[in-house]
Amino acid sequence: MTQWVYKKLGRKLPHSSSAQVGHTFKVKKPRKGDLVFFYGSGGVYHVGIYAGKRDGRRWVWHAPGSGEAVTKDPIWTDSHFIRRVKYKKH
Repeated sequence: MTQWVYKKLGRKLPHSSSAQVGHTFKVKKPRKGDLVFFYGSGGVYHVGIYAGKRDGRRWVWHAPGSGEAVTKDPIWTDSHFIRRVKYKKH
């Protein structure tokens, strides 16, 4: 899903969530549209798009599984980090 959205914005991202990390940089204050990476003992396993903060919780747009509808959910784990996609300057 993130690859498709960013392609519509004219940006290239690799297919896998773990590869997408390499196309991002750390941020102090996340903004809507940043990428939310979820990780476990095997590394990054899922990515979504940061949807902002509401009711004291951070929210993410993501596709729960292949072929499933995109949903907006509260971030469900502390095992995540938020980064911004690198943009090339022209």
